[in-house]
Amino acid sequence: MENATIPISNLHLAFTVVLVLITGAISSLLKLGLLRSLLWGTVRTFVQLTLVGYALTYIFKINNLWLIMAIITLMCFIASKTAVKRTPNVPNYPSLLAFVSLLASTYLVGSLVTVLIISPDPWYSARIAIPIFG
Repeated sequence: MENATIPISNLHLAFTVVLVLITGAISSLLKLGLLRSLLWGTVRTFVQLTLVGYALTYIFKINNLWLIMAIITLMCFIASKTAVKRTPNVPNYPSLLAFVSLLASTYLVGSLVTVLIISPDPWYSARIAIPIFG
Protein backbone atom coordinates (compact mmCIF):
# COMPACT_ATOMS: atom_id res chain seq x y z
CA MET A 1 0.00 0.00 0.00
CA GLU A 2 2.84 2.34 -0.79
CA ASN A 3 1.58 5.91 -1.37
CA ALA A 4 -2.02 4.73 -1.08
CA THR A 5 -4.61 7.46 -0.87
CA ILE A 6 -8.26 7.30 -0.01
CA PRO A 7 -10.25 9.20 -2.62
CA ILE A 8 -12.96 11.54 -1.37
CA SER A 9 -15.65 12.07 -3.97
CA ASN A 10 -17.89 15.09 -4.36
CA LEU A 11 -20.72 12.93 -3.01
CA HIS A 12 -18.75 12.37 0.20
CA LEU A 13 -18.14 16.10 0.53
CA ALA A 14 -21.83 16.81 -0.09
CA PHE A 15 -22.71 14.36 2.65
CA THR A 16 -20.62 16.32 5.15
CA VAL A 17 -22.49 19.49 4.19
CA VAL A 18 -25.78 17.65 4.74
CA LEU A 19 -24.60 16.75 8.25
CA VAL A 20 -23.83 20.40 8.97
CA LEU A 21 -27.25 21.41 7.62
CA ILE A 22 -28.96 18.83 9.85
CA THR A 23 -27.06 20.16 12.84
CA GLY A 24 -28.04 23.72 11.89
CA ALA A 25 -31.70 22.72 11.51
CA ILE A 26 -31.71 21.08 14.94
CA SER A 27 -30.03 24.15 16.43
CA SER A 28 -32.69 26.40 14.87
CA LEU A 29 -35.59 24.18 15.96
CA LEU A 30 -34.30 24.12 19.53
CA LYS A 31 -33.55 27.88 19.37
CA LEU A 32 -30.01 27.36 20.61
CA GLY A 33 -28.63 30.39 18.79
CA LEU A 34 -25.76 28.41 17.28
CA LEU A 35 -26.64 28.58 13.59
CA ARG A 36 -24.52 31.62 12.75
CA SER A 37 -21.39 30.32 14.52
CA LEU A 38 -21.95 26.86 13.02
CA LEU A 39 -22.11 28.24 9.48
CA TRP A 40 -19.14 30.57 10.04
CA GLY A 41 -17.11 27.69 11.50
CA THR A 42 -17.99 25.51 8.51
CA VAL A 43 -16.87 28.15 5.99
CA ARG A 44 -13.70 28.88 7.97
CA THR A 45 -12.87 25.17 8.21
CA PHE A 46 -13.38 24.72 4.47
CA VAL A 47 -11.04 27.61 3.63
CA GLN A 48 -8.39 26.52 6.16
CA LEU A 49 -8.39 22.88 5.04
CA THR A 50 -8.22 23.90 1.38
CA LEU A 51 -5.19 26.11 2.03
CA VAL A 52 -3.51 23.47 4.21
CA GLY A 53 -4.15 20.87 1.48
CA TYR A 54 -2.38 22.99 -1.12
CA ALA A 55 0.50 23.71 1.26
CA LEU A 56 0.90 20.02 2.13
CA THR A 57 0.88 19.04 -1.55
CA TYR A 58 3.83 21.39 -2.08
CA ILE A 59 5.62 20.20 1.09
CA PHE A 60 5.14 16.52 0.20
CA LYS A 61 6.73 17.12 -3.22
CA ILE A 62 9.77 18.83 -1.70
CA ASN A 63 10.18 16.23 1.10
CA ASN A 64 13.12 18.07 2.69
CA LEU A 65 14.19 17.14 6.23
CA TRP A 66 14.87 20.76 7.29
CA LEU A 67 11.54 21.98 5.97
CA ILE A 68 9.73 19.15 7.76
CA MET A 69 11.51 19.97 11.02
CA ALA A 70 10.65 23.65 10.62
CA ILE A 71 6.99 22.81 10.08
CA ILE A 72 6.87 20.49 13.09
CA THR A 73 8.57 23.14 15.23
CA LEU A 74 6.06 25.74 14.02
CA MET A 75 3.18 23.39 14.84
CA CYS A 76 4.57 22.94 18.35
CA PHE A 77 4.98 26.69 18.77
CA ILE A 78 1.38 27.38 17.74
CA ALA A 79 0.08 24.54 19.93
CA SER A 80 2.01 25.77 22.96
CA LYS A 81 0.79 29.35 22.46
CA THR A 82 -2.78 28.06 22.20
CA ALA A 83 -2.37 25.96 25.36
CA VAL A 84 -0.90 28.85 27.34
CA LYS A 85 -3.80 31.11 26.29
CA ARG A 86 -6.19 28.57 27.82
CA THR A 87 -4.66 28.90 31.28
CA PRO A 88 -6.21 32.18 32.48
CA ASN A 89 -5.94 31.19 36.16
CA VAL A 90 -2.15 30.92 35.85
CA PRO A 91 -1.16 34.43 34.74
CA ASN A 92 2.62 33.94 34.58
CA TYR A 93 2.65 30.52 32.97
CA PRO A 94 6.03 30.24 31.23
CA SER A 95 5.42 30.07 27.50
CA LEU A 96 8.97 28.92 26.84
CA LEU A 97 8.54 25.96 29.20
CA ALA A 98 5.33 24.96 27.44
CA PHE A 99 7.00 25.21 24.04
CA VAL A 100 10.17 23.30 24.98
CA SER A 101 8.29 20.50 26.75
CA LEU A 102 5.85 20.09 23.86
CA LEU A 103 8.66 20.22 21.31
CA ALA A 104 10.75 17.62 23.17
CA SER A 105 7.87 15.20 23.68
CA THR A 106 6.67 15.64 20.10
CA TYR A 107 10.09 14.91 18.61
CA LEU A 108 10.72 11.99 20.96
CA VAL A 109 7.40 10.19 20.46
CA GLY A 110 7.10 11.15 16.78
CA SER A 111 10.60 9.93 16.01
CA LEU A 112 10.06 6.62 17.79
CA VAL A 113 6.78 5.98 15.98
CA THR A 114 8.05 7.11 12.58
CA VAL A 115 11.46 5.43 12.59
CA LEU A 116 10.90 2.29 14.65
CA ILE A 117 7.28 1.39 13.95
CA ILE A 118 6.37 2.79 10.52
CA SER A 119 9.87 2.84 8.98
CA PRO A 120 9.17 4.85 5.80
CA ASP A 121 11.76 5.37 3.09
CA PRO A 122 13.21 7.94 3.54
CA TRP A 123 12.81 7.85 7.31
CA TYR A 124 11.76 11.53 7.37
CA SER A 125 9.07 11.16 4.69
CA ALA A 126 6.82 14.24 4.88
CA ARG A 127 3.71 12.20 4.04
CA ILE A 128 4.31 10.15 7.18
CA ALA A 129 6.13 12.50 9.57
CA ILE A 130 3.86 15.54 9.41
CA PRO A 131 0.61 13.69 10.26
CA ILE A 132 2.31 11.57 12.95
CA PHE A 133 4.06 14.52 14.58
CA GLY A 134 0.95 16.66 14.21
